[in-house]
Order: sequence, then structure tokens, then C-alpha cells
Amino acid sequence: MHHDPKTNPNTINNILGLAQTVWKAATHPTKLRLGAKFGYFRVNGETARKDRVQIFLDTVDGNSYKDEDSLSQELIEKLQALRSAHYNNNNFYNEYPYAESLKASLAPVGIPKAAQYDFVKIVSTCAIGNGLGYKQGVDERALPIYEDLINRFGDEEIIIFCKLFEDHEFIGDLHKSTASNRAKTMADYLKGRTHNVLIQNVLSEIFNGHNLAKITLVSSFKTALGNLS
Repeated sequence: MHHDPKTNPNTINNILGLAQTVWKAATHPTKLRLGAKFGYFRVNGETARKDRVQIFLDTVDGNSYKDEDSLSQELIEKLQALRSAHYNNNNFYNEYPYAESLKASLAPVGIPKAAQYDFVKIVSTCAIGNGLGYKQGVDERALPIYEDLINRFGDEEIIIFCKLFEDHEFIGDLHKSTASNRAKTMADYLKGRTHNVLIQNVLSEIFNGHNLAKITLVSSFKTALGNLS
């Protein structure tokens, strides 16, 4: 009834008034089926129904239950918005709402493949910071969110992190000592989150690196990274 554009506004309001209570009692598969409706209506061009699903999911804090295709696109858009906030002026004060919005859209089952690289790169970039200012180049309000998101990295995401040191944009601020030290701390933390020795070897190279902006020129790093391929 809620998704039907013909349903009158009073009925819609009544449904939304009950929605949070009913949602809490719903099973996980039921929530996934409701979330999948967003993608179904989007693909089929049923804009009014799609928008109704969005309102419902916003009401119950259920955006993470959207189908993976829709969720991937949404995450990519939110990641790009966070990236823009990071590279714009006053990033120390502006990243938080974008980081919070990003976290709200994450699925409980993990990071969608299509958004994986952008997710690791942008979250890592923001968590490491730009090395400027008295706040270590990081939005302090957003930092706990970044730490929570990094805590979701599995081996696939950690491998992407290792390969980011070949990404010219990612290493752009790593010649600064503050950013470099934060990157090393992150590598050391991630080393404790994996049992894969090959990944651990690369993270050790990063932690012990003297110039992370040029670490790809170090033969031992290149060898360790090559072993991940």
C-alpha cells in the first residue's frame, strides 16, 4: 500500500507511523526483499514507486538493505561526495556529514564489489588525512566513522589498500610526515587484521618505509606487492 502512488497521504502517514516498530520485528530476509524493491522499481523506470521505497527505507533506517546494484551506485556517489569534501577548503569541518551518510548506506553483508576500490581509497585517504593543520589533517568528528569503516576491511580490501601506493592521487600527501605516519599506523593496524602472510609482508614494508610517496621504487616492496598478484 505504501509503495502504490494511488494510496492517499493519510494512509501513507499512518503506515510510516507504524513502520519502525514493524521493521524491528521483521526478519532479515524480509528486510532484504523490501530493499530489493528499490532496485526493481529503479530498473523498470517506476520512479514514483522507487521514491516511495526510498521514503520508507529512510524512515526505518533501512537503506543498507537495498539490492547490491543500487547500493553500489549509491555508495559510489556518496564516496565521490566525501572525496570532494576532503579536497575542498575546510575539510576538517566538512567531511563528517558525508562520512555519516556513507556509513548509513553500508550493507550488513559487506562492501559491494563495484564500490570496493573507491571505498577503500577514499576512506583510507580521509582517515590518513592531508598532513596539514593542528588536527593532523583529519576531520576529528568523522574519524570514529572512518575507524569503524576500516574495521570492516577484509583481505580483499586490505590488498586494495596495499596497491593504493601505486595510485598517484592517494600518495599525493604522503611526503608530509604527519600523513606518512598515519598511513604507517593504518598499515600496522591492518596487519593485525589478516592472517595472510603475503599481505602482512606488504604491510610491514609500508610500516617500515622511509618515503611512502616513493615506496614503489623500493625493490623489496615491489617484490612483496608482486606476490599478491
